[in-house]
Amino acid sequence: FYDIVAARARVMLANLKSHGWSDFAVEKDKCEMYHFISNNGFPHCAVLGEWSNLGAFAREGEMLRNANCKTEPFCFAKMCHITMGHLNSATRLVPAKKWSKITRWATHLWDQKPIDWDRTWGPTFDALTSTLKPRVMIQEGFKGGRGGDDGFSVDVPVELKVEVVWGRAYLAYVTMGQFGCPEGNPILLRDGSLQNYFMK
Repeated sequence: FYDIVAARARVMLANLKSHGWSDFAVEKDKCEMYHFISNNGFPHCAVLGEWSNLGAFAREGEMLRNANCKTEPFCFAKMCHITMGHLNSATRLVPAKKWSKITRWATHLWDQKPIDWDRTWGPTFDALTSTLKPRVMIQEGFKGGRGGDDGFSVDVPVELKVEVVWGRAYLAYVTMGQFGCPEGNPILLRDGSLQNYFMK
């Protein structure tokens, strides 16, 4: 499977160099991804603002947060050009967090170029993502995970990912986030069978 992903990355890079095609940005740039999701009518948490200028974000983002993000599940600021979790490219906009801390976070990441050092397709995707322009957005939060009142359990997935190979769904897996599932998180396979995996 890793070889397939790496081959796909090489084709994307070749198309960028030969034809200027930047369709890879739909999965490597959060802003472009949400443009695609919105334009195609898929349900998603609303994007409240998007900035390609750090100074404008510092001025306008605070007003937007104060007007729209005061209650649970709050909002998130997300760097669009960085999709790797280990770079902490998203931060929760809780009212108690000082805006100066948010602007320092954004400034630190603004000119960062993601480096995928531990996967076979890393160098190829790094060449693609190095072409992305820095942007930041604020998005409404989503309340997911395990919980519920009066002893009734409520399971709301935090994330659903579908791995697609040449236009066909290969598998789908559901993540319950920090709450986890004692029996593991489900992986749905093409033949209708179900397997579980555990997050470390």
